[in-house]
Amino acid sequence: MNSNNTMTVSIENTRRIINSSILMLREADLQLSREGFLPLNGNRIGSEHNKDINQSPV
Repeated sequence: MNSNNTMTVSIENTRRIINSSILMLREADLQLSREGFLPLNGNRIGSEHNKDINQSPV
């Protein structure tokens, strides 16, 4: 395998992992909803409100 093929396979594998993670989170959300649990922060991913995703350490 050359570098281009390796990079392509790595990107495809990463996409599959992300897709699988999304499906698992949806399933967990559905099961928690069935048990009566409600999300604390609505329908968004929780994070610290004062942190920027692109913030670099000083």
